[in-house]
Amino acid sequence: MNLNNAYYLKEKIAEILQNHYSKNLTVEIFFAGSQSILFNDLNINHNEIIKSMELDCFSITKDKELEDDIYNYLWVLGELSEFHKENDFYLEPIGQNTVKLGKNWRNRVIDVDKVNNISFYSISIEDLILSKYIASRPKDYDYNQSVIQGSLVNKKLLLKILNEEYSDLSISQKKIIKEKIKQHFNLPQINVLNNKKTKLS
Repeated sequence: MNLNNAYYLKEKIAEILQNHYSKNLTVEIFFAGSQSILFNDLNINHNEIIKSMELDCFSITKDKELEDDIYNYLWVLGELSEFHKENDFYLEPIGQNTVKLGKNWRNRVIDVDKVNNISFYSISIEDLILSKYIASRPKDYDYNQSVIQGSLVNKKLLLKILNEEYSDLSISQKKIIKEKIKQHFNLPQINVLNNKKTKLS
């Protein structure tokens, strides 16, 4: 996936929700998963980071039924849909609790866009990386290694969030994550960007 694909999906989400809702309801859409990193406007060329062709998102509203409706409506952009067949990439609607995020994750979100009453955000790179360490699948470790080697994530902030915002993780879980973080930050840096844009510190 690339940044243009991600923004195109964002536009299609807005189009679908505007077609279904004329009421002045506030809807927040949050992008998560590996490809949410694209909304940092990083011109990434590293295949391990951008190889996934799905973009995860979840919605938050004051109306739980509306959230369920949004989840169902957005599957028109989902895997094996006509949209997917035509574009080779797709949207993956998920529940908010599918992604394990730190308790203050909303303070770190990236503003992506606002279309009338629909606000779009992306989770921070730190929250993305920690959610993948918690998921602890081999592909998540590979992804995190590439992001860290590309100097796209802040180590001090990563550890601060892990220490202060994940009280429900066991000591052993945190130890494993810290060991992985140390291991990945000790690897040589690589260039993962198409340009010489300033990397995140």
